[in-house]
Amino acid sequence: MSSPKSATDEDTRGKPVEQITFRFCSECSNMLYPKQDDNSHRLQFTCRTCHYTEEAQSSCVFRNVMNNAAGETAGVTQDVGSDPTLPREIISCPSCSHNEAVFFQSQQRSAETGMKLFYLKPDFPQPPSLNWSHAGRTVGEWQLTLPQADAGLPPNWEVRHSNSKNLPYYFNTTDKVSRWEPPPGTDTEKLKHYMATHHSASTSRPADGPVPDGKIRAAHLLVKHEGSRRPSSWRQEKIDRTKEDAYSIIRGYEEKIKSGQSSLGDLAVTESDCSSARKRGDLGYFGQGDMQREFEEAAFALKVGEVSGIIETASGLHLIERSGQPPSVRLPIISLLT
Repeated sequence: MSSPKSATDEDTRGKPVEQITFRFCSECSNMLYPKQDDNSHRLQFTCRTCHYTEEAQSSCVFRNVMNNAAGETAGVTQDVGSDPTLPREIISCPSCSHNEAVFFQSQQRSAETGMKLFYLKPDFPQPPSLNWSHAGRTVGEWQLTLPQADAGLPPNWEVRHSNSKNLPYYFNTTDKVSRWEPPPGTDTEKLKHYMATHHSASTSRPADGPVPDGKIRAAHLLVKHEGSRRPSSWRQEKIDRTKEDAYSIIRGYEEKIKSGQSSLGDLAVTESDCSSARKRGDLGYFGQGDMQREFEEAAFALKVGEVSGIIETASGLHLIERSGQPPSVRLPIISLLT
């Protein structure tokens, strides 16, 4: 088996690869899980059984850090192989092509794009020349490389996730600059597919929950045009469609919603020109004076579950759906400043 590549290498298809490391506790041999230290904000490896902790020596060890208790519970358990809640798929090992590895994607989002972890079945071949024993779970470390999902971004750009805004953004790893809109040269079709797969969040609704006084919750789908006050979005750096073209596009979405062919949330994930697309168009709770007047009047006039007709504001053209119950995690208000 060939030796693992570094986190900066590229595979034969030219796609960037990301380094995955998993470690085992030197005290009790259980698998360690990654955790961000609340005080130093540095990455650590911690054992759930004996609380052994060691600091990560390389920033490449785990680029994707889980830093909240709920995320850690959802993303990693002591026996990851038997946890039925974890999304998983069987994939081949990128080093030796053996197909007995299971890839886990966390259900929570954090500072980056979500934690990834390999769990190896007991019959997985032992890598040579490494301090490793899966069956006995002795102290050891093994680094693998995975091709990153193709987001259609230019070289040196990647999608990251903002903790404060709870939204994805674009980061240049060379220049260390970030932006909310895709950089020039982005393949928008690939980006739409990537965002729908990796950065859309369904808003599960509990049976009941307090609704803030005087506030409502709604989702929307926005189609911008060249006359919008900011003719740019995460989907397209410069929007040059006419208002007439925008009306034609949003009428098509309206028909799909009315016919039951699709929902507003499903369409918003890939088609909305608002950053709320990452949350299926969900804007959180807002009250009088929080939004643009035309949008606000239309939203407050809707009944729960009702979808508006086409609403025009300075931002563009909207379809609005009013919802009643809060999402399982309170979402921040995304003001219509786009």
